[in-house]
This record gives sequence, structure tokens and C-alpha cells, in this order.
Amino acid sequence: MMINIAKIIIEKLKYRFLVKIISLLLAVGLWFYVNEQRKPEKYITVPLKLQNIPHETAIASPFKNLILLKVKGNETLIQTLSARDFKATADLNGTSLGKNDVHVKVQYIKGKMKFKIAKVDPHVVEIHLDEMARREVPVSATIINSPAEGYLKTGEKIFPEYITLKGAKSLLETIDVARTKSIDIDGVTGSIYKEVEFDMPNDFVIPVDYKTAKVNIKIVKNYKAQVFKEIKIDVIKLQDNLKVKNIDDLVGEIKVYGPPARLKMLENENKFLYIDALDIKNEGRFDKPVQAKLPLRCTAVYINPSKIDIEIEEK
Repeated sequence: MMINIAKIIIEKLKYRFLVKIISLLLAVGLWFYVNEQRKPEKYITVPLKLQNIPHETAIASPFKNLILLKVKGNETLIQTLSARDFKATADLNGTSLGKNDVHVKVQYIKGKMKFKIAKVDPHVVEIHLDEMARREVPVSATIINSPAEGYLKTGEKIFPEYITLKGAKSLLETIDVARTKSIDIDGVTGSIYKEVEFDMPNDFVIPVDYKTAKVNIKIVKNYKAQVFKEIKIDVIKLQDNLKVKNIDDLVGEIKVYGPPARLKMLENENKFLYIDALDIKNEGRFDKPVQAKLPLRCTAVYINPSKIDIEIEEK
């Protein structure tokens, strides 16, 4: 009887001891978990580099080339970390044509790591490989905007006229021309020469033999001459107590050289010829020069008559 009671007491003690051990382990685990969650954290974006791309293959489509790291540790330490402290790589050794899921490897390159990399996103990248190919295509200059008013782009010369591109076969099949980066000719008043890089549609197709194109753009004056007849000659700055007696006889002709758009403006006007009467103080006849008020970039080739006789009388 006494032996049975002792056994029961021992079993109860063992059970309680086991419960306490389990409770202690749970408490310790919870403590570590809570402290881990409370640790300062920082997110860092690191560029991904591909390694060991198989011979005569090429990247055929865009991939996730920026890796987001979540690091945890001492606040002072992790605040000093930057992308320069890490290297993210994807090793393509053993991959084949088509779709490949490649694991991302992240390394801390500044020595012993005294913090934790809690997350790598993504930790696997999808890489599409295709056969490496070459293709010769013509070169085209990308020219934007227009030269100054009155000027005309008459053409351009490009060197080289053709270049060889290298990249995935499937990508090269979609490219018929190699375009340059934009050349802005806004407001230009003469021919220009530019050396510009090529504007590739993506990072996976590259020019082989030339890295830049030399572009000579010819821009010339687009002016013309136009004759305007039967233009009324206005008399300006005449004193209020005086008037022009022969006002109906004041008619002239002018030949103007300038941009076509400006000449078009003059067609709708009939008072751009004038006589300055500021120095006339009394009645009489005066031989005065005829002048023209013309738009910007326009000049008078001739004015007929260049002088005209006006008769002034009091009102």
C-alpha cells in the first residue's frame, strides 16, 4: 500500500516537473521571438548580377534585377549599411534555353556579419535564355522639334549607316532599325553636328561595332521675297492742330525679304508703311522718307517711293 502511494507521488512530481520544463522552454522561446520582433530593421535594395551565363546564350526578357533585403540587428550598426555592403548574384551555371528559376545568393562583403538578413525578396528569379545572335540593321537619327522660324531642316547624314547588334535571337527579330537618342533642334538657326549614343529598346541588345553615331543635320534659311503693292502710307506723330491735305495720294510699294509665315502676316495688314512727322510744326510742303514697320526677321529690299511729298495744313 505504501509502495503504491509512493509511486503515485513520484509520478505526479515527474508530471509537474515536465510541465514546468515545457513551460520554461515555451517562455524562453517566446522571449526570443518577442525580442527578435523588436530588433531594429532596415530595408536595402541591392542590384542583382548574373554569373556564368552559358556560352552562346543571351537574356531574352526582363527579369527582377533589384533584390530587397530586410536586415535586423543593432540599430547603430544597421543604419550604416547600404547597398555597397552587399553582393546579390544569380548563378546561371547549368541553366538551359527557355525559362529557368535561379536562386539568389546574397553576401555581406565587409567581413563578419554581426546582424541578420531576415528576408531576401525575391529569393528566386525567373531568367529566360535564348540563342545568341547578330543582326545588321540601318541607323536612323531621332530628331525632335523644329528649327527657328524661317529655317528649314533639309536633311541629315549619319555615320555609320549600318551597325551590327548582338543579343537574344528572339529579340533581334523584332528590331529593324537602330535609332539614336533624341537630338533636339528646337530654335536652331544653322546646321549642327552631334555624336550621340544608340537608344536600344532594352538592356539585352547591344551594338557591337559602334557605340555612337555621328549625325550632321543641315538647317538652312527658309526666307523668300514678296512684293506688296498699293500700301497706304500712314503719317504718325503729327501735331493735333495739323492735318495732311494730300492723304489719299500717300500710297507706296515695298518688297520684303523674310520667313514665309511672317510675310503671310503682312498680307492682312495695310498700314506698315509710314512717315514720321514729329519735326513738322507748321503748314507747308515737306519731302519725307517713307519707312516700314516690319515683323521680326523681315527686311525691306526696297520701298517705292523712298521719299514722298506731303502737304500739311491747319485743321
